[in-house]
Amino acid sequence: MIIQLDEPLANMKQKFQRMGFAPNPKNFKVKWNFHLLMIPELEKEIVKNNTKIVAIDSLLRIVDGNQDIYSAEMGLFID
Repeated sequence: MIIQLDEPLANMKQKFQRMGFAPNPKNFKVKWNFHLLMIPELEKEIVKNNTKIVAIDSLLRIVDGNQDIYSAEMGLFID
């Protein structure tokens, strides 16, 4: 699963094409709209679908750039 907040679909498709990356839609998902309040839903979805990898682009964008990346709160968010 990719949580994508930094680039539009067209850019992502172009990047995948350049890399020769053609994921199977049955086991690959992209979430375009995401915010901190959606974490409980994300956790349930991860368990339900037995998701193995979640990539977040960009983690700072999810927290609206309002967190110091070295703060304890940021560490709790990542956990």
